[in-house]
Amino acid sequence: MAKMGNGEIYKLRSSILNGLYYKREDALKVRRAAIAEKNRELQLAPIQYLLDQLPTDMIAHADEYVVRIRYTREEDKTNVLVDEKWEYKTDTPVINPQKVSSSHYQNTPDNDLKEELKAKADKLCEDIIELKTEKEEMSVYLKATTEKYTGSLQLRKAWKNEPALLKYLPAEPVKVLRPKPAKKVVVPDLEVPKFLKTRMTTNLLEDD
Repeated sequence: MAKMGNGEIYKLRSSILNGLYYKREDALKVRRAAIAEKNRELQLAPIQYLLDQLPTDMIAHADEYVVRIRYTREEDKTNVLVDEKWEYKTDTPVINPQKVSSSHYQNTPDNDLKEELKAKADKLCEDIIELKTEKEEMSVYLKATTEKYTGSLQLRKAWKNEPALLKYLPAEPVKVLRPKPAKKVVVPDLEVPKFLKTRMTTNLLEDD
């Protein structure tokens, strides 16, 4: 069994979560930005004809526009389920609302969501909640499983029916088949020469 170190296990869990949820989270970011962009258009639309008449230098520009989202469900308005800032960014500064502090420092304010976009924003918030809940549940499962099984072979057995997880496990080392040692050839002891006794007897007789 190939036991995995803490660093390897952490990397494994992160890789699985990233692989399962990165694209979906990225798609949600795109939808956030699209709503923020549309909100900006709706906010500026009533005064756009005035902005078009003003010199560029007299209009605030920034490369970021922010919509503040505090989403609650009808059954419980006190429970804020999504509290985020949705951003729309541009490569170069464009006309955007700006807030000037008492020290004349200019920054991007949190803008309110337009009523026309509420339904679309609510749907997005529900999708955010669903994905976040699922990812948290998967994270808890992975943590518990990798704490119980710290070996790649153990995890391979635990996830034998889950190809979506198996593919993240490191490849098992190839077993090298070592040749069996040759049987030791036992060399029989040489027999004591038959003439030994005769020689000993002869020697004794000669000594007499």
